[in-house]
Amino acid sequence: MSTLVFVTSALFGIAAYGYYFRDTKDSNIVPNRWSWLAFGLSSVIEVLTFNEVSGDPVKSSLFFISAGCCLVVTTLIWSKAKWLRPDWTELCCFAACMVATILWLQFGMAGWGHFIMIVAIPISFIPTYRSAWREWKSEDTPAWMLWSVGDGLAVVFVVLRLEKAEELPYAAVEFLSHLMVWCIVRRGRKASS
Repeated sequence: MSTLVFVTSALFGIAAYGYYFRDTKDSNIVPNRWSWLAFGLSSVIEVLTFNEVSGDPVKSSLFFISAGCCLVVTTLIWSKAKWLRPDWTELCCFAACMVATILWLQFGMAGWGHFIMIVAIPISFIPTYRSAWREWKSEDTPAWMLWSVGDGLAVVFVVLRLEKAEELPYAAVEFLSHLMVWCIVRRGRKASS
């Protein structure tokens, strides 16, 4: 059962990144350059600290796949997006990444680094929430639905293999963050029809 959930979750995540990549490349959506840099950086630090906290490379591998895909999309976005200054949310996320990395690597406090990144993830989504709220078409892509389903399955996968309570918040926060964007886009689409 857990293998099926793992594979299905990974496939939904990969498909989501594929759609987002395509929609960005085709200029169908207008992602926030700095938010994606924050997503890319925070996803790497988060999955590394999650791996330390969970001690389960199988659980971690699901999030490593996502982090790798996130870095590919971040590279595309940075090559296509226009230059805008980062706002306070992106700066907070970058600072959180630095603090988490120092706590983890310098002081061996992976748990605290992991907790800081869990707080940083929804903060890094704030510019995306704002831009989707103002202009839902800027984030109108099936990727948000696919991420939501894939992340929901990731929560199920983590629960199936749960050994410590500290393992669950990361999957839950990722699920809720993606779900929120999907809901904002759906609200905008419904309001305009």
